Order: sequence, then C-alpha cells, then structure tokens
Amino acid sequence: MTQIESADQIELINRSSSYTVSKSLICAKIPFFNELCSSQGGEKFQVNLNESSLESVINWVHSDCIVINMNNVLQLYEAADDLQIASIKSLCQLFFDENFSAKEIPALIKLVRDDNSLLNFNKINSFLSRNFLRLINGEYFLEFPLEVVKYILSLDTCVETEYSVFQAILKWIKHDKLRGVHLQELMKCIRWCHTFKDCYVHIKEDEFIVKNLPQLDELACEPGECRNSCFNKRVKEKNLISLLYVDDNIMSMSYYTGDNCWEPCGTFERDNQMPIGVISEEHVVDVIFNSGRTGIRIDLVGKKYRWLEMSGSSSAYYNQLYDCFKPKFDRESSYRAYIQDGVKKIDHWVDLEKNTLIENKGVMNIICYPRKDEKLYCFLPVEHVDWYKHKFADHRVHAVILNDACYIITKSLTFRIFDMVKKTIEKSKPFDGMNYTFEDLQLDSHEANVILLIKSQKKVMMFDTRKKEWTSMGQIFSRYEIMALVSTDIPVQFIKKLYSKKRVK
Repeated sequence: MTQIESADQIELINRSSSYTVSKSLICAKIPFFNELCSSQGGEKFQVNLNESSLESVINWVHSDCIVINMNNVLQLYEAADDLQIASIKSLCQLFFDENFSAKEIPALIKLVRDDNSLLNFNKINSFLSRNFLRLINGEYFLEFPLEVVKYILSLDTCVETEYSVFQAILKWIKHDKLRGVHLQELMKCIRWCHTFKDCYVHIKEDEFIVKNLPQLDELACEPGECRNSCFNKRVKEKNLISLLYVDDNIMSMSYYTGDNCWEPCGTFERDNQMPIGVISEEHVVDVIFNSGRTGIRIDLVGKKYRWLEMSGSSSAYYNQLYDCFKPKFDRESSYRAYIQDGVKKIDHWVDLEKNTLIENKGVMNIICYPRKDEKLYCFLPVEHVDWYKHKFADHRVHAVILNDACYIITKSLTFRIFDMVKKTIEKSKPFDGMNYTFEDLQLDSHEANVILLIKSQKKVMMFDTRKKEWTSMGQIFSRYEIMALVSTDIPVQFIKKLYSKKRVK
C-alpha cells in the first residue's frame, strides 16, 4: 500500500518497472512530467530511461536527497537532462568536474554516449588526445586493460613523433611480464607510414624490441604499402598565437597562418563562470605561458575566456593535473644540478624556490634558485607532489625546454643554454645595451626555435637553435597592449573566420 490518495495517483512505466506516484509531487519537482500531465492528461505515462537513474530521481522527489558517484553520474545526468531537472544536472556537472580523474577512463569509455553533453565521445577523445603524454607518464595508465590501451593508441594523439606511442606501448608491456604476448598487437597501433626514418631506426634498435620482436620489419609499413590502417598523420604542428588586451574584460586573438600572415579570431569576453575542470569541450583550450606561471582558458566557440589559478589551491591548474594523472615519480631518473656557470650534479636535497614549472613531454621540470644562494638550479623532472601544489615564489627565471635543451634568461638578462642530455651549459649576454627589463620579457618556443617577446615594445626576436644566433622576427603594431605570444595546440577548425577568401582564376 502507498500513502497516495487515489485521486492523486499516476503510473510511470519505465522499461521493466512500474511506479505508482503522487501526481502533484512529481509534477512539482519534475518539469517534464508537469508539461506532460498538463498537455496530455491521463493517469499512465511511459518513458525510456536508465532504470536505476529514474528510481534515484523518484527517491529524490520524495526525500530531497540523491547519491552521485562516478558509476552513475553519466546516466543520472542523462536522465535529469531528459526530465529537465536543472538542479540534478548541475549537481552531476559539479561532482564530475571535482572527481574525474584518469583512473576512471576504463569505466567511462564503456558508459559514454554521443548524446550525453556531460561526457560524449568527442569530449573524452579530445581529452585523451591532448593529454596523451601526461597520461602515459602517470600511474593509472599502467593499470588500464588491453582494450582501453588499444582504444587510446588508435586516437589522433598530440605527439611530436610516433616514438611517443612506442614509449607508451613499452611502459604498459613492461609493467607486467604477462603482457608480453600483446606486444606485436600493440605495435600495429604505431602509424608506421607516418614514422620518420630515424624514429623507425630508434625503435628497431631498442633492446627490448631486438629481443622480443625481431620480425619488426614484417610488421612495419610505409606509404603505398600500408598494412596497419595508418590513416592520417598523427603528428600536429603547434600554432603561434598572439593575445592582446582590448579592454578590462575583453581580449583579442590572432594566429599565424604562414607567409607573414596573422589571421584575427575576433574578441573574447572574460567569463569567470567558465568551468575549470581538467576535462573540457574540444573547442576549449588552455594556453599556458610566462614559464608555466600564467594560464588562460579560451572557449573558441563561445568567444569567452577565463584566467586560470595555476597553483596554491585544490582547484588550481597544476593541482588538478596532479590529481587527475597521478604522475609516476621516479627519483632514480630525476636529475638535480647547479647550472650557474658549469654543471655540478648534486644528490642531496636543496630548499628551492618555485620560480618556474615547465612541462616537457608530459612531465614537469623546474629551473629555479635555492632559497639560500644565487646559484641557478635545475630539477629534471620534479619527483614530488609539492611542486604541483605549492604557490609560485617571485619570478626570477624565464625558461623554455625545446629538443632536450633548456633555454634560460635570468634577471640579469644572462642567456643560458642547458643541454639536458650532455649536461653542459653555455652562457652569453646577447641583450647588453638593448634597454630590456626582465619583467618586460616573455620566452617561448615555436617549431624548432626560441622566441622572445618584448612586451612594451611589441617586438619579437627569434633564437635559431641550430645557428645559435638571435634575429628579429618583426614588431606588432597595435593600439592594444600585448598579453602573450604563445605556441600552443589549438583546434583551428573551431575558429569562426571573420572573412572569406577564395582563389580567383
């Protein structure tokens, strides 16, 4: 028996279950049924929703209490969306943003649906592709089942070469000796047709491959003789973008299209309500600059942006990265040294300032000063969670890592090149007499070279890493103050063009 008066009863039929509920209560809490009852009348209604989710909603109607976890959040969000319950949708969104981590990927891949706006295939594939290097350098990836690893390796991941895919395969295989039987199967995930010759040789000569897959030549393929469905090239070039302050809460963006042309993308309005979770829509990008100290999230479709808090709180950018991917720290592979004039490796702990946090190939590196002296110091890569969670100290170093070399400008405007493989340091003073200040500079890299922005003068210089010389790239002329010049992965297909162009015969 129920406590519902017969005149107030309606029946809800959902798949294999039927519920007798209070019409007045259901209609007061669930807009979908309120509209249905108002427009159609009747005492019996049929829906097709996840059974557990609908029952959770019905229980919520009667108790104002609902339990959300990572096992039910997607189905519950979908049910709330269909039933037009904004409050439950908001709770699901908040819970998902705060609790999502790479650990959940195997389960979520099985549950994700294309019509679920909380998490669909475009969104999760974009996340996996953008964060591939972070993912494979974390603890969770090593525990993924084979089918999930194959799924990830099939995506258009953001990698510089296919060698990163090979490294991911080796890490996963070596984690469990029983996985060796899957080596040949996973090696087919490498897009051999788009693998550079030196990369192929590097893979072929790897000690593990020589021992366990001597028939690699039979497995690999090349353009015109593809045997592994290599599809399109996975390696993507980064885009050089410029960001300018237009007004207090408005910025503009342009990106370099080649041939000395910068295509404007319009203006973007600041919106502090933009979600800041680690997983976002594929048209939303995070642009990190200022030696890892500053970040901005840009919605290319919604034409809005939000400044990111980089560190120092549980919701800060680097804190979220750590919680999401759980980087696998390896003290034995971490390298610490003074790099002031020469290179002096040290093994003991030094109390350091957090001046920079530079991501390279999915791992974080520090170029900084110890707290008690003025000797420049490197920590490659960092191997403690504190470097993700502590706030930045005063800015004393501009640094960028490119092709296993770290390029550094200190407050004295001394330029150093630290070879991270040979462990050597070069030192020069190329900016003497140029009237630059440390605070006015911004260091980044694009393609194979280092770029330097002098913000107040809007001048751009380039350091050719092969010739080892500085040259001018030109000057930006605009009435607006320049915010940043950054090389980053940006999905240009989502940028709405401000004008059209076509070839005239």
